[in-house]
This record gives sequence, structure tokens and C-alpha cells, in this order.
Amino acid sequence: MDVIYFWPLGKDASALFEKLFGPHLKSIYRLAYRFTGQREDAEDLVQDLLLKLYPHLEEIQKIDRLAPWLVRILYRLFIDKKRRQKRSSLYLKKDDRVICDNCACSLTAPPEVANAMLILEAINTALQKLSEDHRMTILLHDVEGYSFQEINQITGIAVGTIKSRHSRARKQLREIIYCREL
Repeated sequence: MDVIYFWPLGKDASALFEKLFGPHLKSIYRLAYRFTGQREDAEDLVQDLLLKLYPHLEEIQKIDRLAPWLVRILYRLFIDKKRRQKRSSLYLKKDDRVICDNCACSLTAPPEVANAMLILEAINTALQKLSEDHRMTILLHDVEGYSFQEINQITGIAVGTIKSRHSRARKQLREIIYCREL
């Protein structure tokens, strides 16, 4: 019995999908998690991205630098989702606290691992306290390694604005982390 494919690409679509997006899924998910701060929201964001792109696999094959292009689409999806949530009358603000999924592990982990997990949790908490604009510049530049020019291409924001937001964001991060340690 033959398998019927409803997508226009036919039998090779899943192989092509895996070839194009497989190498980028971990970094895209990691960035989505840092954008949203929540595992479920990050998974939804990545799923939305992949569902939007799946029917266009043949066109996507022609893109030279896929990673920055995927980040740009992910960023725009995130911003659109945030705007829809703000307009929605059912929008519920989530708790400001970041809960560590691996906290139970830290009780039995060696001190170095436990300390690293605590530092990572402190950084993630500090990142979530930044405004969306400042968090995006830190994540895209410092974490993902994009240049200011590439961030300009991803977000459409002027390079000078990106640089000033980045500087302010770093200053705020230092203040948040420093005050936390006191």
C-alpha cells in the first residue's frame, strides 16, 4: 500500500526537512527558550516556526546562510506572539520567578556542577529581568555570536540603536547580578 503525502513536496520532504533544519534545531530551541524564558513557550515558538517553513522547503534550500535567516524568522514570530498576547483580553502574566528544572539534581551533584547550575540560574533570572529589547541584543550578540550588522539584518533595528541597547543591557545585567550577590 502506498503512503499518501498531503504536502506538495512528496516522499522526500521529511529527509529534506531533516537535512535543512536538523543542524539548527538545538540552537533555535536554545534561543527560543532564552527569548521566552519558559520551556513550553519555547517549544511552541519552534513548532510555529517549523510549521510555517515546512511547505516552503524547496525555496528554503536556496538560502545561503540559513542560521541567521531562521533567527530572523524566530525573532519576528516571537514579537508577533508577544503583541497578540498584549492585545488579548485573556492574557495572564506569568510569575517573574524562574524555576530550575534540574534543581533536584543539584542536591546530589558535585559542588562544581551545583555551583555552575546556580550561576546559570542567576544569569537566566537576570536576563528575564531585562526588557525584551535589551534581552534580545544580549542573546543575539553575546550568546549567539551575531555581529551588530547581522542583528540589524535580523531585527531591522539601526546598528547605533543596537549598540546603545547592548551597552545599557550589559550595564543592567551587571547591576542585577551584583545586587543579587550582596
